[in-house]
Formats: sequence, structure tokens, C-alpha cells
Amino acid sequence: MKTAILCIATSPRYWEFARTMIVSAGMFFPQAEAVVWTDCNYWLGEKHTFSTPALGYPNQTLRRYHIFLEQKNFLLANYSQVFYVDADMRFVAPVGDIFSEGITATLHPGFFLKGKRGITRKPEPGQTLQPGLRYTHYVAGTPEERPESTAFLLNNEYYYCGGFNGGSTEAYLRMAETLAKNIDADSEKNIIALWHDESHLNRYLHDHPPAKTLSPSYCFPEGYKGHYGWSPSAYPPMLVATDKRGQR
Repeated sequence: MKTAILCIATSPRYWEFARTMIVSAGMFFPQAEAVVWTDCNYWLGEKHTFSTPALGYPNQTLRRYHIFLEQKNFLLANYSQVFYVDADMRFVAPVGDIFSEGITATLHPGFFLKGKRGITRKPEPGQTLQPGLRYTHYVAGTPEERPESTAFLLNNEYYYCGGFNGGSTEAYLRMAETLAKNIDADSEKNIIALWHDESHLNRYLHDHPPAKTLSPSYCFPEGYKGHYGWSPSAYPPMLVATDKRGQR
């Protein structure tokens, strides 16, 4: 089984983050090859590195699945598993059994044990409820709440982070195609989902539950001391999300 780590690194700051992440993967995820999309000229001569422009915020994150699909045939021909990793993360322990025949997704550390919150709203158009009646639905995390968006989500059980996910190459690229299509549909209506690609990811995983779900060990906030309600010792870090506050 051959595995790829997918990474997007545009702008000098993220070039350096990505190099650190890839070095750490060599120590703790050694069976994987890095496949990188970047605008770094001196990096482009390296193996499995593809050119992509810096799109700025939020398009750089929103259009990540479009970028992966540019190399769909390459990924299908060379890898049975693929895992996307944010450039500003780093592996700190062996990854363990993260592989699946479908999608592997990571629970968001900020909403892991907070449960659901109730939102009261008016009935949506077309619903067979008493006119004017307000009702409450329950959501985990912060999914997209506008019905106009293809990422719109009600009554979700779990909320997943966008920084680490993967699975079988075929399943992952099927997901990428759906997400890219939905993002394009939103763009035609001048809609950007609340949390960009993460909002679309959560809608997809609500409709197509992941084959394997990972704990916040795989998106462990740097410097975490328990403020999200779960014990750091209960879910020790394997993949750390860099705290970029104060960094330049």
C-alpha cells in the first residue's frame, strides 16, 4: 500500500511550515510520500511537487479540492491512500492505524466534548410545519446555517476539522469532486460557506459518514492545556496544529 501526504504551501511563511511538517512526517509517517503544491520556485524541481499560485484568503483553503483534482490521474495511478495535512502542522508521534477503505476524518478539537447547541429558527420554505411556528434544531460545532449554501447542515452529530483527513484514494477523490462542485455552485450565487472548505467537508461527511474517525490527537492544538474540556493526557498529541499567534 503506497500512501501520499497532500500539502499546499504557498507564500514563504507556509514554505517553511511545510518543510517542518514533511520532515516530521519522515520520522512518524515514514511510509508516506509528500505530494506538494507550491509557488516556491526552488522547491518545484523536487519529486512530486506541482506548481500552484497563491490564491490568498479564503480561496487558498476554499479551493484546495480543486487543486488536488488537477492531479487526479497522478494520484490514482500512484497511491492507494492519500491524506491531506495542513502545512502548519507537525507529526510528533507515530500515526498508528489511520487507514480506511473510505474516508478517514478527524473530530474537531474545539467541539469534541461540547455536545450540541440548540438553535431556534423559523421553518424553512417548503417545510410542512404550522405557519409562523419556531422550532429548535441541534448542531455540533459551527456548520453552515444558510439554506442557500450547498454546505447547509442541520442536526449534525459530529463536527470534523479540515486540517487532517484522507482515506482510500478513490473515495477521497470522489469526495473532492463533490466538494469542488458544491463550492462552485455556491460561488455562482456569491456565497462563501462560513468555514470555507471545512463547512463543505462537514456537509459531505454528514451525508457520507467516514469509515474511520480520529480523535483530537490528530489535530492537537499547540500548547493545549484542557480549555476545550477534554484532557490532554486522554488524547495525547500525534499531529500538532501550530499556534500561529504572534508569529510572522
